[in-house]
Amino acid sequence: MAVPTVARTYHHPGAAAHGIPGHAGRIVASLGGSIDVRELTDDVGALTLGDVADGDLREIHALLRVVLGVDGPVLDLAVGAGRLSVPLLSLGRRVTALDRSEAVLDAVRRRVALGPARLRSSFDVVRADPWTYALEAGFGAIVVASPTLGSYEPAARASMFACARRHLLPDGRLVVSAVDHGAEDLPVEVERVVVAPSGRVFRVHEYWEPGSPTWRLTVLPIEQGAEDVVVCTSRLRVVTVATVVRELRAAGFDVVARHRVTDAGPRHPQVLVEAARSEGPRDRMEELLGERG
Repeated sequence: MAVPTVARTYHHPGAAAHGIPGHAGRIVASLGGSIDVRELTDDVGALTLGDVADGDLREIHALLRVVLGVDGPVLDLAVGAGRLSVPLLSLGRRVTALDRSEAVLDAVRRRVALGPARLRSSFDVVRADPWTYALEAGFGAIVVASPTLGSYEPAARASMFACARRHLLPDGRLVVSAVDHGAEDLPVEVERVVVAPSGRVFRVHEYWEPGSPTWRLTVLPIEQGAEDVVVCTSRLRVVTVATVVRELRAAGFDVVARHRVTDAGPRHPQVLVEAARSEGPRDRMEELLGERG
């Protein structure tokens, strides 16, 4: 069952507050000093974003359909709130969650601990950077949820994709989720009111001036009587689907499918890019280097 959302659009940017532009910035400014502004990439922000994302299962359903088509264990890369890990475990696969933050991994452990024992026994966590990890295991699927890509510079994304290629089994799939800014003609700022499964209600603002290399994602809770309001926000890099495809090809992947997750509507579409290891000179070179080593 879809969780209801209410969408509003704003055509005129306003003065920024705490680096937050547009209507979201004006709301934050009106709150005065009773706010705690956090990055969506820190432990608090990641869990807040996970709570918001839990209200829309379309990304999870699309990702599960792809993973069902391949065999082997799954790596949930830059796991964040872990909202993908439990559904992936329900497929009967062994799942490894990897993240830089121990606090985030602790939260994911708690989330998985609420599930059946048979799922917990198939779950591992690894604390490591998503662009430099080195694991002994190979994976049938490696998944990267949105908006992870926008948190990394191009060099870090290239390293992340290179690591993924080294850890992917020959018939495996890398599945990358991207928000395709510019694919729809939308106003500069879009607001959605999202009711999360936890019962919390959030205002989610996406602010992007067409042509800008970055966009701003802001999540504000709608709560009555709260002494301190935690505002989670991040300025993210614009990483279009075309950019993802180009970077994956440069890293030695073939893009085998693009899955449109969200329909045209009051936000930029979300797309899953499905890629497989390309078999070519790069593989022979790695084989020769391995023989020499």
